[in-house]
Amino acid sequence: LALANGIAHVIVRDKLYDQKFIDQNTIFKKAKTDIGYGVEDNFSFKDKEEVIDFAAYKKMIAEYTPQKVEEISGVPAKTV
Repeated sequence: LALANGIAHVIVRDKLYDQKFIDQNTIFKKAKTDIGYGVEDNFSFKDKEEVIDFAAYKKMIAEYTPQKVEEISGVPAKTV
């Protein structure tokens, strides 16, 4: 997931997207950051997915710089 967010970060940072396509064809949802899967017995999601706009999505992936993705995943920053 970190790698996917890192790729999205680069696409947004370098403006390699079609804004018109995004406006007409996409829905962004806020990701769960603490899913608890495998940690809690009898886990079930307590919160609902939240629809967000593109600005909020960009803010969400901003922390996934190629350097951070390299630290998390081991994939070299230049590859991201």
